[in-house]
Amino acid sequence: MAVLGGSHGGFFTTHLNGQAPEKFCAVATRNPACNLALMVGTTDIPDWCYVEAYGTDGKNRYTEAPSLEHLAIFHSKSPISHVLKVG
Repeated sequence: MAVLGGSHGGFFTTHLNGQAPEKFCAVATRNPACNLALMVGTTDIPDWCYVEAYGTDGKNRYTEAPSLEHLAIFHSKSPISHVLKVG
């Protein structure tokens, strides 16, 4: 099976591949969001990172200066946290 996606679809695509790499023979992404911890400081939609990490409560947690705790949560909720499972 193959999977592909771009932007937010790339976020899902890389999550799928990272969490179930044995299911896919081909994966393609275009401008995916792979690391929320890095993205939050460089994107024009940092609030999206909070919502992806915390669900709807992310709207209440949003700040322009994320704490180390937030950054750790962002990383754990990112596709990049599963990269070692991909062969």
